[in-house]
Amino acid sequence: MKNLTQILLLTTILVFSVVTSAFGTLPTPEEQERQCASSAVDYKKAVVLAKAIQDAVRNNDRKMLANLAGYPLRVVKSRHCQSDKVIYYYIRTKKQFMEQYNSIFTKEVISSVLQADPANISCNYEGAAIAGGTIWFQGGDPLMIVSVIK
Repeated sequence: MKNLTQILLLTTILVFSVVTSAFGTLPTPEEQERQCASSAVDYKKAVVLAKAIQDAVRNNDRKMLANLAGYPLRVVKSRHCQSDKVIYYYIRTKKQFMEQYNSIFTKEVISSVLQADPANISCNYEGAAIAGGTIWFQGGDPLMIVSVIK
């Protein structure tokens, strides 16, 4: 039994080492804050918004999500990697958001948002994103959801 425990421990360490070297480590909150600052995004406000988005999704609070969105809200339906073609549409009002909620927040989007670490904010010239780029937001004060990528 002791040998099995040692083998499992060594295997875990090896797998972690391979994954870390292949993908690198996640940036620290300080690094993310600097990255966001260079993109004119307040990292701390972005984390607060990310948590609010997660809470609203978790509680199926469609009204809250509609209030967190900026309009027009861009919804990306699909991306064709080979042609770089992006198919999207715009949600222009809160009313339209509420009517089309299920087509915007699909099971995949909901799953991605709920599994995300709200402190893991990616920032670039387009704004800030959570959940691997599923939800994008920008703006000064307040930050607003500007894009949902399905």
